[in-house]
Amino acid sequence: MGGGSSGTSSAVDLSLPFPQRQRNLLEALARSERHLTSAPPLRHPSPGSGLIEAALRVIPTALALAGGFFLLGYGSRGFRTSARYAREEEAYFESIGRDGGS
Repeated sequence: MGGGSSGTSSAVDLSLPFPQRQRNLLEALARSERHLTSAPPLRHPSPGSGLIEAALRVIPTALALAGGFFLLGYGSRGFRTSARYAREEEAYFESIGRDGGS
C-alpha cells in the first residue's frame, strides 16, 4: 500500500526526499489526468426532453381535474340548474335597479 508512486502522504512518501515526492505527485496527477481525459464524456439529456416529459405527465392530469371540476360545478342536473340561477340573479339585480353585469 504506501509505495513512493502512490501520490499519497503516507509515512513512506514523507520519508522520501522532496524532489522524489514532487515527482511522484506529478506522476499521479498525470495518470489521473489521462484517466479523466480518456473516459467517454457523460451524456446529459437535453433540457427540452425533460420539459416535454414533464408536460406529458401534467397535461392529462390537468385535463382530468378540469373535467372533474366541470362535472362538480354543474352537478347531476346539468346546465338547467346554471340557467335557473342566472335567471334568478338577473331578476335580483333588476329588482335592486342595477344592470347585473350583462
